[in-house]
Amino acid sequence: MRMSRLPLLAILGLATLCGCAVLMDPAGRSVQPVYDARPQAKSQVVPGTADEVYQKVLAIASAYKWTVFREFPKDHLVVFDHVPGSVDTTQVGVFCTEDGGNVTVEVSSRSMFSRELAAKVLFRNL
Repeated sequence: MRMSRLPLLAILGLATLCGCAVLMDPAGRSVQPVYDARPQAKSQVVPGTADEVYQKVLAIASAYKWTVFREFPKDHLVVFDHVPGSVDTTQVGVFCTEDGGNVTVEVSSRSMFSRELAAKVLFRNL
């Protein structure tokens, strides 16, 4: 009986010492910064579906050698952590939201320079 409680106590101890974020994102790969910066995102409306535009964003990023940090295909969100020409660790998020036959593409980053650079590349090629 006592042995079965050991894993539970270990998890509770880890959560207490490190905070709950470790349990939700144990790899330390949070994308919260792109959500926090979304109100300042650069945006453009393009024709198509969210799936089509999301795939175009990935293709453009690949052609420009951007490094994907995390992908959320169901949410049509991709986060990059290396956009050549900007600081390597700066996250740049691209949200694709479908709206009546068009898609709003939002480029979000805490870094104004990274956001502007990524938006310029994407919007020129979409």
